[in-house]
Amino acid sequence: MKKNILIVFVCFLILSPALALADHHLVFISTLIRINDTECAIELTLSGANQDAFATTDNIRFDSTAIVTFENLLDSINADDGNNDVGDNILITSNSFETSSGITADLTFADSNCADLGAETIVEFNNDGSTLIDSIDISEIPDFRDNTAITKTSLSATPDLVDLDLDSVTIGNNSAQRATLGEITTDAGVGCSLQKIQNLTQKQLLPLILLAGSQLLLALRLRAR
Repeated sequence: MKKNILIVFVCFLILSPALALADHHLVFISTLIRINDTECAIELTLSGANQDAFATTDNIRFDSTAIVTFENLLDSINADDGNNDVGDNILITSNSFETSSGITADLTFADSNCADLGAETIVEFNNDGSTLIDSIDISEIPDFRDNTAITKTSLSATPDLVDLDLDSVTIGNNSAQRATLGEITTDAGVGCSLQKIQNLTQKQLLPLILLAGSQLLLALRLRAR
């Protein structure tokens, strides 16, 4: 009897760390974007499978103040066919960001909160109201300002700063829509600001590719003169 009790006790100790971290804890802040005082966005990425237990009190906070909760997202993301697997995203934006970027946000918050997303802000994703899952302390990332983004590739990765006047970031929502924001410069020195890119068919892509090719050839000819 003592042996059986000991085995059960040891097994519980081994399993308890995994049990303590529910599936919906396996989420990290993958992108922060600030365009200006009214346009900003947060992208979350799921890093564990079967993310099916988000709660109404899960939230995003700026400096310990909740700016949005997950209540309006639960019906879709907790469904059996919800996008709740490894690599799926949740996009949370200000209302103006959603309008200007063209990508549909999963959750939105008031534009006024973007003014609080500054050089000293701590951005948090919390579970069940106040259990911290991931955070980014912007004070540790110099030069965060308008038209910049912060990206991470995992929960433990070091955040990187992206200058959207010189580079670009791609964000996604929970419906698998994608949008690339920022600036891309070709070898010919031609810059182009990119906006919504989502679910394009080959037929839809062909005119865009032909147009880009013709613009590149024109730029090369002008450069050769």
